[in-house]
Amino acid sequence: MRCRSTTQLNIQAMDSIKLCRMLKDRKILSETIITEILNRALFLLQTEDTRYNRLQFDARGLATIVYQLAKLDYGISTEFLHAWTNKAINLIEDFIPQGLANSIWAFGHLGIKPSAQFIRPFSKLVKVDQNYKCQRSN
Repeated sequence: MRCRSTTQLNIQAMDSIKLCRMLKDRKILSETIITEILNRALFLLQTEDTRYNRLQFDARGLATIVYQLAKLDYGISTEFLHAWTNKAINLIEDFIPQGLANSIWAFGHLGIKPSAQFIRPFSKLVKVDQNYKCQRSN
């Protein structure tokens, strides 16, 4: 009986969490694997088939995948960006501040200006405390 190599991966069966974990594992990444991960992620972002609900991206996964791609300096397609933005808008209230910050950093790092469609609901979440006083050193 032959053992399966750890580099033989069934990316097309992975859920969003496993895809994000794979992007963090720099030892196994190659151009081909990253492309397969992006294709699977795009499918999960675009599908409306209820059979895939448990595999879908949540707000944390959305922030993680775009952040990891930026750390790899891996450009993302307009189609991926559009699908990511649509999903993020639907989940905007589920984002924690760190996830929003990581997403915005990733866009900046990749030279992408987030669409007004994404910024509009994002800006509603950001509230400015009018009584805030910055720390002052003594």
